[in-house]
Amino acid sequence: MFLIRRYLFIKILIISGNPINDNSSTNLYKKRILKELSKENELTVITYSYNKKDIRYTESDIEYIEYGYKNLKNQFINYIMKKIKNNQSKNEKSKKNMQKGKKENKINFFKSDKKKIYGSLTYWIRKVVKSINLNDYDLIMSVSYPPVSHKLAYDLFKNYDNNIDWIQIWFEPWDLKLTNELSNKIKAEENKFFELADHIFYMNPLFYEKKTNEFKQYANKIHLLDLPINIDEKSKRTNLSKRKSVGYFGSYFTYNRNIIPLYEAMKDLVKFDNYIIGNSNIDLKNEDNLLIKDRIPYAELKRYEQQVSILVVISNHKIYSNLIPGKIYEYSSTYKNILFILDGEEKSKERIKKYFSDFNRFTFCENNKKSIKNELKKIANNYYDRDIINKPIKRFDVKNIVGEITKYF
Repeated sequence: MFLIRRYLFIKILIISGNPINDNSSTNLYKKRILKELSKENELTVITYSYNKKDIRYTESDIEYIEYGYKNLKNQFINYIMKKIKNNQSKNEKSKKNMQKGKKENKINFFKSDKKKIYGSLTYWIRKVVKSINLNDYDLIMSVSYPPVSHKLAYDLFKNYDNNIDWIQIWFEPWDLKLTNELSNKIKAEENKFFELADHIFYMNPLFYEKKTNEFKQYANKIHLLDLPINIDEKSKRTNLSKRKSVGYFGSYFTYNRNIIPLYEAMKDLVKFDNYIIGNSNIDLKNEDNLLIKDRIPYAELKRYEQQVSILVVISNHKIYSNLIPGKIYEYSSTYKNILFILDGEEKSKERIKKYFSDFNRFTFCENNKKSIKNELKKIANNYYDRDIINKPIKRFDVKNIVGEITKYF
């Protein structure tokens, strides 16, 4: 049985609260989806303006409309200062204390900003709502992080009387960054968004499971999507070196990832060429068989990835255990061996292993030196505990991911 789309070519309003030009992993996957969508649909992408001088700024091949807000930060400061002034007047504070309050407020602007759900972006929402005519579109799609994307979509719906569909895409759940102070307010906002939405997609199986349990009344609207990949045919090329090579390419800050067991295992594997490349808050030393480098340009990084025979991914630990590294999807687009080192809470590890084991694509081990060394040696000798298929996972192909979205159009 084939699903028939209601429209062959539709006009879609895309809302991205995170600037398209921000060089983040979320934007990488977001832009893949948008490029594929644009092949058969007319997209209008709304995004927040971004400072071109920022180190994370990158040119985008996605056309977009950029909405900034001149003096946005100052407007928000003035709003807070007005409240301080009113409160101080009520309490008959001295002029000296008032001046002190103004100074402290400027210094603590960002701290004050975080105490509000949307902070200064409240003004951005107001501006865009006044600039958009929702009647010009057949569908609205809001993409987070940040959740301000969904807030803007919600406010647009409240301002227009129409029957177009609303699709939400969540790369991360809102409550990943919750504080006790904001928890109840955010849950109430989530409920409003879910109630009005037609379809809600989570790009993580653990978050999908969590949200369908939390919001059982909307479970029929909530769907699971995997992160989209582009199949890497270049990785078919065999590494001509007789020595096996292992590469870890990504950040390894201690607050969410423990690189030390892999580092120690690599030092012992003297017959391997080993690489650890990425940002961190710790210093690791080079060895004769181990190259350590900070973050490097994307093109250079791809060259290193192409030359190694084994790619390594380390899952997050502590409170980030439910966050699945995007690298596991990226590497599944290749024909290379992949070692997935599991870390974090036991329940999260079990669920992650169960989900990805079904693809028969990854070798798993615990995040300790002995386990890592054993599995790397097995892979190097083409010995596996179970059948492993070193081919791209077609289910993750961006064409299939977008196909899962468009069947609800």
